[in-house]
Amino acid sequence: MLQMRSVEGSLCGRDRQSVYGVLARPQLFRNLAKGFLAGRPDGHVINVGCGLSHYFQWLDNGQATMTDADLEEALNTW
Repeated sequence: MLQMRSVEGSLCGRDRQSVYGVLARPQLFRNLAKGFLAGRPDGHVINVGCGLSHYFQWLDNGQATMTDADLEEALNTW
């Protein structure tokens, strides 16, 4: 993906704290949202600053609503 987007990737993977944050953040969000939807199956989850994330694939319970919001430039990346 880094090559496709012409992003400098030479430091990618060298900073353990950054790598941990990149990997832990989605898991934390999914766990929080799943907990929210456990108590409110028809709840509305709003993902502000979604970038390229697509959490609905993990959160879809057939009742919930998911809204992704970000700057137009981020949403039109692909």
